Amino acid sequence: MSDADALKEELAEVLGGLRRHKRPFPAMFGIAPGEFFTLGMIERHQDSATGGVEASLIREVSQMSGPAVSQMLKALEKKSFIKRVMVQEDRRKVLVCLTQQGKEILSTSKKIFLSVVDKIYEDFGEEDTKKFIELLKRYQEIFYEGTSGEKI
Repeated sequence: MSDADALKEELAEVLGGLRRHKRPFPAMFGIAPGEFFTLGMIERHQDSATGGVEASLIREVSQMSGPAVSQMLKALEKKSFIKRVMVQEDRRKVLVCLTQQGKEILSTSKKIFLSVVDKIYEDFGEEDTKKFIELLKRYQEIFYEGTSGEKI
């Protein structure tokens, strides 16, 4: 095995390890990664006036089918992380809103994530953090270019 092949193999192991480490994070809240993503997406795209998001926007942003979104929302509603609210002006429309429990999970997860970011910054220092960010940005560009060509 050449040095380049060995280095590529090590890179693949490290990248695979990163993927494995992100999966247990939502599990600590009793929630699947896709459900966790959906909660975050609801929070990011919620209308400031209504506090909700239409299911069609969830489908569009997540690129999931209508039935898959419906099933995901049903699971989140069953776990009391979201609630569906009918729009009074147009009863055909239903808004998906985070419950207090859903908001708390997102808040707690952000605190945990930011503590990890703080730890990385402390251990790396300013210069290595800047280099790391630059390398991660290049990685994202290469990764997206090599897969779909679109940023998610």
